[in-house]
Amino acid sequence: IVFSLGGILDDYLVKNAGIHKEKIVHAPAGINENWLADILTEKNSDTYKFLFIGRDDKIKGLNEYLNAIETAIKKLNVKAEFHFIGNLKRSVENKIPYLFFHGEITDEEILKSEISKCDVLVCPSLSEGFPLVILESFSCRVPVIATDVGAISSVVNNNNGWLITPGNIDALSDAIIDVTCQPKTTLT
Repeated sequence: IVFSLGGILDDYLVKNAGIHKEKIVHAPAGINENWLADILTEKNSDTYKFLFIGRDDKIKGLNEYLNAIETAIKKLNVKAEFHFIGNLKRSVENKIPYLFFHGEITDEEILKSEISKCDVLVCPSLSEGFPLVILESFSCRVPVIATDVGAISSVVNNNNGWLITPGNIDALSDAIIDVTCQPKTTLT
């Protein structure tokens, strides 16, 4: 048998490694139970807040995300903020008023609080296994815009987020715009 996180990783195992589907056993990822606390932040602001959590690595899709933000901002008629958590080199040079770089946050309670303040997590990875930050966001009642890589499709769907093609800046921009067309009360 072969263990898989699921999603398109199963297809990869069948097509590229010659593993028969009946030999694949799913071993889903999980988060610590302390993430399941009732942390709810009132989102009364008329500003939509998007959140990226990750490192400055090409596979995380940060450049594509920044390009999608630029495209969406030109089309948006609403207020939007884009928050970034992680050790990102570009944060020191930020002079754009709607981009907020918070640096790396290692304290779990502070991270939960920051996730809860946002309306949507954006996970634009070009390659991924399964980012636990998606489960952490769901535990904070924050939906997700994510790319269909790795095992992400095993948890993100049209009922709890937006699943898009990796590297597709237009699809990512459209998802950002779609979020801002939703009443905030329907996002959680």
